[in-house]
Amino acid sequence: MPTPSKRITAIVPSGKDGWEVHSAAWARQQAGEDIIMLSVGDHDFDTPSETIEACVNAVRGSNHHYTPLPGLPRLRKAMAAASTACTGIETEPGEIIATQGGQAALYAAVQTVLDPGDHAIVVAPYYATYPNTFSAAGATFTVVETPAEDGFQPRADYWTLGGGEHISPRSMPGMAERTLVINSMSKSHGMTGWRMGWLTGPTEMIRLLTDLNLVTTYGLPAFI
Repeated sequence: MPTPSKRITAIVPSGKDGWEVHSAAWARQQAGEDIIMLSVGDHDFDTPSETIEACVNAVRGSNHHYTPLPGLPRLRKAMAAASTACTGIETEPGEIIATQGGQAALYAAVQTVLDPGDHAIVVAPYYATYPNTFSAAGATFTVVETPAEDGFQPRADYWTLGGGEHISPRSMPGMAERTLVINSMSKSHGMTGWRMGWLTGPTEMIRLLTDLNLVTTYGLPAFI
């Protein structure tokens, strides 16, 4: 076979990506065994019929062509509205880029802000793809453990406690231009297999992420 690049072999340097048990369980489930999958969050029901019918109608409506790289304008507008409703922070469509699920948004974010040799901090427990996603950027990371016996909270020598409601980091002074937020429709809309998500960030960062889309996915299906 062709000689693989150091970049691609460094994504999973151990040869094990953490999904071996999941893959084995999935194969046994497909073979008819009564297997309960605890490895990845997925629904035990299908996507709501309203969503399915809307997609079918879109397919029949000749939505079969290339779309703008950051996403269809009406889709980005809806995603911006969802972000505004969720965080209370006014979000514009220009601050949104549609992605192939939350994982693609995470990959895009890491590729956009980390260089080879950079270091990041990750709070555990974390999703199984995090280590390989950072490896794909040539970056390393330190895990901050939050064990169950501590209520999944980081240990610290000093705490500041308050009774106020949680606020989005984007609302804090100077943070909007430094924050990337990842969203997904997988769990909230029962659409894990549809691969729909988005990333919110400064407009200039969205422009750079659009350049990444240019050389990776080249947009999303028009009927979704």
